[in-house]
Amino acid sequence: MTGVQKILWEVAGAALLVFAGLVLMENRATAPPADTPFRPTFALPDAEGRLRTTEEFSGKHLLVFFGFTNCPDVCPMTLIEVAQVMDGLGGQADLVQPLLISIDPTRDRGLELAEYTAAFHPSILGLAGDEVQTRAAAGSFMSARTIPARRTVTLWHTAHHST
Repeated sequence: MTGVQKILWEVAGAALLVFAGLVLMENRATAPPADTPFRPTFALPDAEGRLRTTEEFSGKHLLVFFGFTNCPDVCPMTLIEVAQVMDGLGGQADLVQPLLISIDPTRDRGLELAEYTAAFHPSILGLAGDEVQTRAAAGSFMSARTIPARRTVTLWHTAHHST
């Protein structure tokens, strides 16, 4: 390796370190302080069109899952686990409200969503808003959810599990 090549490698390494430092500093600057409480909020309609908000569940623990009814495997398996948790809580289950927030609000609507969640456990409440409401809810939970332009089950499945 020539002297010029060594210098170029050293400059490239130094540039990489500076870049990494800048990225870390930017992430620290945009992250909320560690002592900031995590208080996500949402305002989403249920299967009957009634707007449900975070405040409505004050005093309960929310068990929130972002998913969709056309999910082939991960969503149903997770909802089975949620049902098992609820059954395992016994009398304390009244202190917990499980929610399925749909990331496919165009297709997950009304009674179909209610029937889907009820098939797993009667206490699971399905919520599906419009695009704006869904994005706001996902952002509030600090979810990295994205909606692909071309909506297929595979893309939705990938989008959901990319967080």
